[in-house]
Amino acid sequence: MTTEVKKWVANHINDITKEDKEIVFHWLRELLNNNHPVNPWIMKHGLRTVIKNGCLPKDFCF
Repeated sequence: MTTEVKKWVANHINDITKEDKEIVFHWLRELLNNNHPVNPWIMKHGLRTVIKNGCLPKDFCF
């Protein structure tokens, strides 16, 4: 996956968190619970606004 694609995905995740962060949390929990490989950089960058606002659930760690 190229850097541009990673940024694109992360930026879309970040945009979705601004509308409904709970849906992103639910989606991410589903991925993690099913042992789906998750790119830590994409998730951290995608959740940057949530992290900045201190709203990241405690069960997420990247």
